[in-house]
Amino acid sequence: MSFCANVLTYLNKRSYGINNEYLHIVNAICISDSSDISHKFVSAIIKYYVFEDSGELTNVTQQFCEYCIIGNKTLDRLFSLFGSVFQPIKTILFNDKNELFDVKCNLLTLLNFFVKTGHFNDQMVEDERFIYNIFELLKFDELFVNTSILLETILDKRSSVVDITILPFLFNSLNKSYLHLGVFLSVMNYLIHTNSTDKHIVEKNVQYFVGHRIIQKVISLLSLSTFDLAVIYLLQNGYIDEDSQLISSFNERCPLEIETYPDIDITFKGVQGTYAADIVSNILFVLSSIVDKLDEESQLTVMEKIRIDDVVYGLYESIDVETLPPNYSRSSENAFHSLFSQFLRFVSVLSSNLLVGKKNGSEMVNSMISDIGNDKIDHSFLIPLITSIEIIARGCNVKQREVIGTEKGLIGLLVSMIMDRSIEIKTSHIIYDLLGVLIRRSSTNTLTLISNIQVPLEILFANCSNYCVETSVFFRNLILNIIVDKIELDTEQKIKDKTETSIRNAIPTFFKKTIEFINREGITSYTTCCMNTSILILGIYSTNMKEIYQQWKNKKELKKEVEKVKVLFMKKYYNANRLKKLCDVTATSKQLWKSGLQTPVIED
Repeated sequence: MSFCANVLTYLNKRSYGINNEYLHIVNAICISDSSDISHKFVSAIIKYYVFEDSGELTNVTQQFCEYCIIGNKTLDRLFSLFGSVFQPIKTILFNDKNELFDVKCNLLTLLNFFVKTGHFNDQMVEDERFIYNIFELLKFDELFVNTSILLETILDKRSSVVDITILPFLFNSLNKSYLHLGVFLSVMNYLIHTNSTDKHIVEKNVQYFVGHRIIQKVISLLSLSTFDLAVIYLLQNGYIDEDSQLISSFNERCPLEIETYPDIDITFKGVQGTYAADIVSNILFVLSSIVDKLDEESQLTVMEKIRIDDVVYGLYESIDVETLPPNYSRSSENAFHSLFSQFLRFVSVLSSNLLVGKKNGSEMVNSMISDIGNDKIDHSFLIPLITSIEIIARGCNVKQREVIGTEKGLIGLLVSMIMDRSIEIKTSHIIYDLLGVLIRRSSTNTLTLISNIQVPLEILFANCSNYCVETSVFFRNLILNIIVDKIELDTEQKIKDKTETSIRNAIPTFFKKTIEFINREGITSYTTCCMNTSILILGIYSTNMKEIYQQWKNKKELKKEVEKVKVLFMKKYYNANRLKKLCDVTATSKQLWKSGLQTPVIED
């Protein structure tokens, strides 16, 4: 009697007729082709499912995986056949027996193939019970890598985030092996980052990871060598098996390399360097996604003993911007460009106190400043570097900003750049923003700025009026420093008086062009700074409005345009909390802004 007849006879006796429970088996037998591997695969699966006979499973599942992935087959029939044996496959995968690991690895590879086809989304991608059962397989070291690869594929196709706080075993699995942790990073990406409405689940997942000290563990991966990071890449992408000699040698070296933390010894060059760059990008993405959701106090607590300033300095030196491929962009698919992007993303979400701290200085920032002034650096890297320093400087106190701006020479470097007529206006916008941040409430940095300007201030301020959006933060902070706060410029009273006169002379033109620009272009994230500066000027000149209205011939038009800007400002800062945030960012008082809103417009 044939195998098919045996199975049907057995099922008929067992169930007193073929019932719904076994219809899929009957269907699989019917559609499998006795002339190819599909029949052998169905037979092997059913033998185990019905008779618990695993004799043929290992070899046949391996052959069938290869057939599905690289063989010549008809997908429609393959989909139908897979659907028929899906239930038996789950039975084999999800049993609690410590057996058939080779078979299960092959079945996980098979599931990964079918998930990628998009044909079984309801059964595998959207079914949370199925996904949690897959997570359970992470308990087994032998299945960890294949399970992680499948989970990454599934989660990439899901529209919602999976809540992993109900998986208490997960961290036991992750803590067993740095190799497994490195492989699992690509799964973590989908658990802690989302653009959807699942923010509450992401926050739960992040706190779960933080509570289990996963940040410390992930950061320590940066102490691995280029070679071992490349091994993680090969394993994560299915290019090598876990029984490879590379893995055993990795496990021997790993503890010794981890002990060198926080030293970084990675070379991002060649094939190995490309693979290492991909894994380090993953590490930084995961860290950024977690850290970005922590407030400053939590960051300081979590990072207290991590020595993150040493880590980011060592990593920045290893990236070596001078040797990176030219024509960088954030959307570039080049592995080294992606690494640079993820590094800047990471340092931008870190508290400035972690990077600068009590030392009032940062080796990483110093290196960035050196690179900004290095003519050998491709110009495409300038804006990202300057932007990153600006983000860091915003979180610094005055003393820390003076170290960056004056002691390390950044202000002089930036001034020379804006005086260079070849600099694009987009680049000069970022430069002016950073200068504005550095000088706020700092007499030292303000004096350094003025001392480095090699042209009459009137020329500089005329340029500010011509590019009111690009220079708004810079010009506003000069106004606040010199006119509102009246900061001391040491013994240089003549310099202060001359600067104040030049600023006051420039304000009417700047104000007019700002108001006109806002009324013409509206309020966007790009023009909000202009609106803020114009309201600030109204507040400063509330008792002497004629001085700033001199540029307008038509006072009725003036009133109309200014009132529009006031309305836009009130829409933007519609409650006390929003206004407080503005005051904190600009280091100003609420009264100054309220005064600007209350200032009447003079009519003819």
